[in-house]
Amino acid sequence: MAKYLIDRSYQIASDEFIDVVVIAVPNSKQFPNGIKYGINFRVYTGHEWIELIRYDNAHGIGEHRHMFGEIKPTGSMRPEDIITEMIQIINERRSEINEIKSRKK
Repeated sequence: MAKYLIDRSYQIASDEFIDVVVIAVPNSKQFPNGIKYGINFRVYTGHEWIELIRYDNAHGIGEHRHMFGEIKPTGSMRPEDIITEMIQIINERRSEINEIKSRKK
């Protein structure tokens, strides 16, 4: 039976959140470590929320990252390491994020 280990949202600006969901699941081929997760960064554009960055291990393709429309595999990472990396990407791509938010309004 699945059990939520983490299910939280962290507000990093009035229109930006990082959502963290980590679920304990039975070990399987898809989830060999017994963990299913999704950690995403979303922004509000004035009329809708848009997910710009997401790390997860769903879809049967292993651990990977969705970032600005591209999907790339990642190695196994702890949730706190994912959040640290995500914040680094947000800081590095701040001007692009701000442009996306203003373009959609």
